[in-house]
Amino acid sequence: MDKDLQIKMQELNEERLRIRILRRIPIFLIAIPFVGFFISSLGIVPGVETLINIAFFIPFIGIPIFLFIFQPKIKEFEKKYKEQIIKSVFSKYLDEFDYAPNDGISRSYINHLNIISTGDIYSSEDKITGKIKGVDFVRADVHIQDEYEDSEGHTSRTTVFEGQWMIFKFPKRFKSEVQVYSKFFTGSKSKSGLFSKLFKEKDDNIRHFISTESEEFNNKFKIYASDDHTTFYVLTPQILEAIIQLENKFGCKIMLFFTDNTLNIALRTSKDSLEPSYKKDMNIALEQTVKETEKEMQTLVDFVEYLKLTDDLFI
Repeated sequence: MDKDLQIKMQELNEERLRIRILRRIPIFLIAIPFVGFFISSLGIVPGVETLINIAFFIPFIGIPIFLFIFQPKIKEFEKKYKEQIIKSVFSKYLDEFDYAPNDGISRSYINHLNIISTGDIYSSEDKITGKIKGVDFVRADVHIQDEYEDSEGHTSRTTVFEGQWMIFKFPKRFKSEVQVYSKFFTGSKSKSGLFSKLFKEKDDNIRHFISTESEEFNNKFKIYASDDHTTFYVLTPQILEAIIQLENKFGCKIMLFFTDNTLNIALRTSKDSLEPSYKKDMNIALEQTVKETEKEMQTLVDFVEYLKLTDDLFI
């Protein structure tokens, strides 16, 4: 970690300690009525009923005030933290680097791919763009949820996908349109079911399940494509092994979709990436996050470079 980043992290660490206290205020406000009721039940303080009535309304007054005054400060701190990590890490690996914290990958783009439902609730943020070895690169956090309503009118939400979505645009087209995803990539509770149920007709071809000769790969992944023959121009034994290693290095379920000149990679991390830790010292937390992010980026760079050098994949 360079010295400039260390200095900035020391400043953020002081702010983190203040934010850590602020984040506990709602818990304290909610606890006040319960403490009051407990004291009242003991009967050791005469005339406490009036105070109990006041205490009951404190959360209803205090929490909105907290959200109005202090929540923006927390969001601003998290924004500063993300910007420091993203600029320090991604700019090393990306040419023409750009970061748009409030922008993301559009819902219409994901819908157009026709590989996953975008659910009832869709959001995307922390968009990063640039070039990796001359290949156009886009990355953003994506969160997709289904919403349910029971017979009594109560609503609940189920996560379809939460993690990182990356797009790579190559100079040439792939020889076949292929989707590969880890088994159990999506939750079976999704309204639309597993990915295999989402495929529709495209250009008069229907994507269907394809098996490989690699038992290890078949145990970990599923493949869907419209053409058995051309699929294995893309999914060579070397590429299959590279995909296995990709999942191992990221440590989460993954999805890859080769189409035209574009490769989409989705990492189901089940969290908003690059969020600050309020439990650890900022310098320690940042150093861990930087190392993990650098490892992820180097993995992607190596994978993209390998694809570029494999001419048989492209038309």
